[in-house]
Amino acid sequence: DLRPGEGVMSLARGFFYSGAQSVVSSLWPITDKGGRYIMEAFYANLERGESKSSALRKAKLEYLQNAAAPELKHPYYWAGLVVLGDNSPVAEPSPVYWIFIVVTLFMILFVLWQRKSVRGGH
Repeated sequence: DLRPGEGVMSLARGFFYSGAQSVVSSLWPITDKGGRYIMEAFYANLERGESKSSALRKAKLEYLQNAAAPELKHPYYWAGLVVLGDNSPVAEPSPVYWIFIVVTLFMILFVLWQRKSVRGGH
């Protein structure tokens, strides 16, 4: 929908309202095969530390290089995907996060073991 003073209302807006920092959105319907190829390459590029826009750009270029037929290189099949919002690379959780998780799990296991020991002694 186009609303005066609001611009284009899209599904992406709902994701942003619910707390998403960034969204990859399609401006028009794209084919499942082309979209799947691009999104798989996009996520592979994100895992390599690329920014979101760079990861999507490289995925589109890879799609163009490997398109099965010349007509599939038409922008209709790949140009509709865009990154909205935060463009920074996806950060890995810090080691402190993993240490916290491991310590918490050990504490839970210790408490459960203690409870079992106390119940077994009665």
